[in-house]
Order: sequence, then structure tokens, then C-alpha cells
Amino acid sequence: MRNPDIEHVYAIDNRYGLRRDYRESMKRNSIESHYIFKDILEREGMQII
Repeated sequence: MRNPDIEHVYAIDNRYGLRRDYRESMKRNSIESHYIFKDILEREGMQII
């Protein structure tokens, strides 16, 4: 649980606001906020692995 395995790697465009979305998910530190950020990455990124 402390060191989970890497499941996916995404290539993401450096769009405006992505850093803010990341920081917001870390600040809230909940399962829901992390899942929302993961959803953003999955929708906007291209899966490599």
C-alpha cells in the first residue's frame, strides 16, 4: 500500500492548469481527488505503457 506498482504511463501536453489540478488533488488528499486527477490524465493523455 505504501509503494504501489506503476500501472500506466501517460504522455501529457503541458496545458495551462494541469499543475493546479495536480496540486489541488494533493492538497485535498482523498481517494476522490486522486481519482479525478487520474481521470483527467486518462482523458487528455496518450497511454504509453
